[in-house]
Amino acid sequence: PMILGTNHDEGTLFATLMGYEMGGKISGGDYYVLLSKLFGSNASRIRSKPFYNCNITAKDCTLQTSHLINDYMFTCANRKLAQLATAGNSPKPLYVYQFTQVSSFNIWGALVPACATQVCHGAELPYVFNTAQQWGHTFKAQEETLSQTVGKYWTSFASSQKPGNSWPLFNPSSTYLLLNENSTTPNDPLNAIASCSTLWDKVNYENASTMTRLVSSLKAAQKTSHRQTRR
Repeated sequence: PMILGTNHDEGTLFATLMGYEMGGKISGGDYYVLLSKLFGSNASRIRSKPFYNCNITAKDCTLQTSHLINDYMFTCANRKLAQLATAGNSPKPLYVYQFTQVSSFNIWGALVPACATQVCHGAELPYVFNTAQQWGHTFKAQEETLSQTVGKYWTSFASSQKPGNSWPLFNPSSTYLLLNENSTTPNDPLNAIASCSTLWDKVNYENASTMTRLVSSLKAAQKTSHRQTRR
């Protein structure tokens, strides 16, 4: 049994850090070079999607970079992994979520201001461990209730390998738990939004060279962020 999940806006943190590495923002020229290096002949196909299209003369393509990282590295890759894990006649139980709760506080603070209104990488951690105060914040009443609910899911799974009856299995309908104050359990809710089956599944997540280059870019950006936070 396994739990898989992502946050709604995973790419925002990493795109912002990459922007720091490139002088503050990811320009249109930088974005075109990035796509070409990462995806080769698929670059033009990716740019044809409005969500990832940014003019080569644009001053700032950080938003489009965020969408790209979010959908390719997190949302759709996670969905594909869930599909592969539940393929076959007797798949192991799998529970899939996306955390969609916009918090009343930003765990990344001034480093990534955009995360104040988004659900960025790591935003679920204060809820899973009920540690808002350790991050220097206080949950609102609804957030505390959500944290208690999330904690019960995780502790139940740890003890019984089942998160609870309100969280259905991913298989057979690609069912997700969208985790927020008013959680829902729709079937395959992210496919169309993130262009999973129409784009990223065809680009291929198993392309190790693409993933290696992207991870290297993220690591370089993270080093820059560490230097900035020490100033």
